[in-house]
Amino acid sequence: MLYESWSLEINDQKIQQARQFLRDYIGSNQDQIKSWLDGASRENFGAELILLSLEARKIGDAYDLSGIALGSAMSLFKTVEGGVLAAQKVVAYNSALGEAIPAELLHFAENPPKPKKQIGPSAQYGRRDLLLVILLKYLVTVYKLPLYPNLTTLSKAADESEIEQATAIGVLQAELAPLNDLIAAASPASLERATRAFEARYPWF
Repeated sequence: MLYESWSLEINDQKIQQARQFLRDYIGSNQDQIKSWLDGASRENFGAELILLSLEARKIGDAYDLSGIALGSAMSLFKTVEGGVLAAQKVVAYNSALGEAIPAELLHFAENPPKPKKQIGPSAQYGRRDLLLVILLKYLVTVYKLPLYPNLTTLSKAADESEIEQATAIGVLQAELAPLNDLIAAASPASLERATRAFEARYPWF
């Protein structure tokens, strides 16, 4: 998990290095980031999330569809919104490589269950939160920034915003705000809660 204890001994150099990394990353990938954040389909978002999680299980270029790996993939295909689309993409991808497709997966992809009525928040929030989770993990791991101050620290602070801006979530919110209204309009505290909720909802990612 991302969440660490807050320490007041924050290295300003680390904060500046993190900001520079984000500026370079955004500068090189701005179009891709905006395209990702602007995606509106919840089904596509779920499918993309599943495919991202399966990337690490590839054998060479192909998705691993053997044994335990197949069972894990099928569980995602059957339970996560967008699973049918992800399954169909995996079948098409591995078939193009000349890989054999397990009968269970092929039957599921060709005879999908009826889709459930979509309820709940837009996929745009999910896309935002996934981007934040991935980048937050990087900032916390590489630059050792605290994710977010605890309530005790905030209650004693003369300037809450100053402390927030010295955290991974504060740095990330400041740098990504120009790209997305959902990030710009949110406070660091609300974004921190959103990433925590995202990880709870998708513990398999």
